[in-house]
Amino acid sequence: MNEPFCSAFLGYELGVHAPGMKDLSLAVKASHHLLLVHGAAVSVLHSRLPGSKVGNVLNTSPFYPYTQSVQDRDAARHGDGRLTRWFLDPPYNRQYPLDILDDYVKEGGLSSTTPEFIQDGDMEKIAVPTDFLGINYYNRTINDTNNARAQDPAYRENERTDMGWEIFPFGLYEFLVRIYFTYKPAEIMITVNGARDSDGPDGEGRVRDAGRIAYLRSHIAAVHRAIEAGVPVTGYYVWSLLDNFEWGQGFSQRFGLIHVDYQTLKRTPKDSALWYGHVAKTNRMEMVEGFPPGSQECFGCPEGYLMITGS
Repeated sequence: MNEPFCSAFLGYELGVHAPGMKDLSLAVKASHHLLLVHGAAVSVLHSRLPGSKVGNVLNTSPFYPYTQSVQDRDAARHGDGRLTRWFLDPPYNRQYPLDILDDYVKEGGLSSTTPEFIQDGDMEKIAVPTDFLGINYYNRTINDTNNARAQDPAYRENERTDMGWEIFPFGLYEFLVRIYFTYKPAEIMITVNGARDSDGPDGEGRVRDAGRIAYLRSHIAAVHRAIEAGVPVTGYYVWSLLDNFEWGQGFSQRFGLIHVDYQTLKRTPKDSALWYGHVAKTNRMEMVEGFPPGSQECFGCPEGYLMITGS
């Protein structure tokens, strides 16, 4: 199952995805039943497809408090609990995070911390062993209850994608290490990672998307660092192969390694496609034409960590 948070909370609480409802109690119930469906599907697929690998895929964003204030730290705790722990504690710990259950009671999404829709045996069904955990990662979330970062020049000047999303590869490394040593999934796959870059073919018919190459290079380096720390990452997938129809954005966003002319359907491999093909073939990340040389400091990372490391 891909991104159950989106199906449950974007669809039933925030109303931005189908079915377009705005009811926290329905979102919480939907999330529970999505996890039940996941558990049931794992068992069926394993029985009917012996030797297959089955897992769940979560959209993730590490949460960082902008300051050490009680408000910022609590907002980061709550955000992490909603997006991450709510969907990982049941399959790996056979329970929902108690602090988030309490939050949902306070917010009116639950009548008690022992919801009536959780039936006996549900957690055992949800916690059926899986072969891997999929992680979809783009950036981090900073919780800033007083909006102070808008006045912080260091944060404003941090590198961003064409979507305006902050580039923060350290978040991927930190998240992989935390998730593995907390939950111990058998394997982890990076099932989505990438950046929008709106560049099209130039006069020579070439798409010089150096920004996408920089993004991918820094994040692949972060994955490598996690592997060196002992995290069993067994797969990495770029979003996406082709410019395509994005669920919430239509054709306005181009995440592909290959440019698609939507009028003629002509397909043009971007510089990033050629670079990534070379990385996959040689297992090396060398400098390529158009890629900015040197290293770049990473705002908010531990001292000494570089966003782009080595060659």
